[in-house]
Order: sequence, then structure tokens, then C-alpha cells
Amino acid sequence: MIKVKYSGLRVRSSNGLSLIEVCLAIAILAIIFTNLSFIFDQGYMFLRKTRLSRQAFFLAEEKMEELLHENTVNSPTNEAKARLDSPFEAFQRSVSIDLLNAASLRSVCCTSPGVGCVLGCGSRLAEVNVTIYWNGTSGEQSFSLVSLVSSATH
Repeated sequence: MIKVKYSGLRVRSSNGLSLIEVCLAIAILAIIFTNLSFIFDQGYMFLRKTRLSRQAFFLAEEKMEELLHENTVNSPTNEAKARLDSPFEAFQRSVSIDLLNAASLRSVCCTSPGVGCVLGCGSRLAEVNVTIYWNGTSGEQSFSLVSLVSSATH
């Protein structure tokens, strides 16, 4: 038998990684993935907020077109908040139509030099306001669509 004396020096093999190196690599990866998850979370919240705002815009636009198509802007209206039907039950809508004094607007535009009068003799001017409400991450959010409509009276 051959006897080998142990001198106290350890020879490190280059095969594989030590436990400290593995733990350090896992810690670095954990920091990177934590930051990436924060970025994705912020992106998702922004996407949800944008989606709700876009839906509110289309709902307001749809109601405005409905009012103009039915020609219901000739009488003043003030609807309180009303919840919408499925699949838009998360939204509420209010509508107000205010008739403006077209005679005073007509006298201003017709007497000013160089300004053409856009309102006819029998015109009525109405301000139509459609507002959509929904609950967002920071409380109640709203989107308003306002239009001035001129309609001739017969």
C-alpha cells in the first residue's frame, strides 16, 4: 500500500460551481425578474386604464350619434346618471341638452363685418353634453363629449 501524506492544502477542481456561486446567480436573477414583473404590472394597469377610457369614448359617441339621428336636441333635457345595460354595466351615463339663445349669437355674427352668419333665421342652437362615468383605480373617472348642434325649426 502506498501512503499519501495530507499536507492541509486543498486542490479545487474546476468541474462545476460552488454553492456560493449558485446562490449569487439565483439572487441576481431574482432581482432582475422582480424588476421585470414591476414593469409588466405597470404596463397592464396602463392598458386597463386606456381600455376603459376608450370604451367610455365609444359609448359617449354612440349616444351622441343616437341623439343627433333621432333629432331629439330640440328640447332641453337633463338625464341623471343611469347605469348602462350588459356588457357595459360598469359604466354610467348622463345626458344634458341646453338650448342656447341663438338670436343673440345671430345678431353678433351677422353685424360683424367680414363674418358670415352660419345660423339661419329659424335656427336653434343646442349644447349637447354626454358624460360617461366609471370606477377607476383612483376613484370615479369620467369622460365628457360636448357638441353644439344647430337645427332649423319649421
